[in-house]
Amino acid sequence: MSILFFGYIFWMGGMVYQGVELYWSGKTHGSMFFAGGISMLLIDLLCNVLFPRAPLLLCCLMGSAAITGVELITGIICNLWLKKNVWNYSTFRCHFLGQICLRYSCYWGLLTVPALALLRLFRQLMLAG
Repeated sequence: MSILFFGYIFWMGGMVYQGVELYWSGKTHGSMFFAGGISMLLIDLLCNVLFPRAPLLLCCLMGSAAITGVELITGIICNLWLKKNVWNYSTFRCHFLGQICLRYSCYWGLLTVPALALLRLFRQLMLAG
């Protein structure tokens, strides 16, 4: 696979992540583009490269862990260190530093399903052409 292939996956993830944020909360931040791109690359790596035969439930768990980890790192940098206040989960139960919470980790697991479908479709199209 070429650098263009992975660049497109990164771009696709960034755009989708920001789109979901705009739909969900009516606002987004530039850092979310990078968080989405990295998350999409990680989902592809985990579910299509390292464990291509993993059951969907395991892919959802891996996707949730990947996105939650990226969100934690992004939150620590943007919200805590740079004081951008992009989001704050401290009012939710089961949160960590207000940057991640169990509720949104579950959402990320569900969002892994369409992300994985997009990734697999994209891989099929790229390999066919």
